[in-house]
Amino acid sequence: MRSNIVVASPYRALAGLCLASALSLPAWADTGDMAQAGTVRQLYEQFGTLWCSEREMARVFDAAFARDMATACDRDLIMAIGMPAIPGNDYDLGEIMRTLDIACDSAQGDRCVARFQNFGQPTAVTYRLGRQGGGWVITDIIDDRGDSYRRAVSQAL
Repeated sequence: MRSNIVVASPYRALAGLCLASALSLPAWADTGDMAQAGTVRQLYEQFGTLWCSEREMARVFDAAFARDMATACDRDLIMAIGMPAIPGNDYDLGEIMRTLDIACDSAQGDRCVARFQNFGQPTAVTYRLGRQGGGWVITDIIDDRGDSYRRAVSQAL
C-alpha cells in the first residue's frame, strides 16, 4: 500500500525557511574566518607585486599600514626592516603556495596563523586582521619572537 505524505502549510513554510538558510550558509560563513583566511592567502598570492605601491598594498593591509609601508619602501627602509610574511632573505613561492595552510579564529581577536614550508623548513606567521570598507584587512604581522611588524615600520619612519 502506498501513502502520500502531505506537509501541512506551517511546516511547508518552515521547510522553505530551512532550505533558504541552508542555501545562504556559504555567504554567511564567508564573512568570518573564511574571509580572513582569504585575505591572508591573497597576500601570498600577490607576494612580490604588492610592495612599494600603497594602492596595491591597500588591497590586503589597512590603509594606514599600507601608507606607512609604502613610505618606508620609498625611503629604502623596507629591506632593512624585512618582511615577516616570509621570514629570511630568500623564498620559494611555489613551495610556499603548495604547502600554505591558514587557520583563523575570530574568537581569538581576529587572528590568523599561516603555516607553510620554505626550502623544506616549517614556518608559521601570525596575522592580526580588522574590518575596513566591508572586508577584512591585515592590521599587523607578528614575527616568531612576538614582535609587531607594524610597530617596526612606524619606528623606522
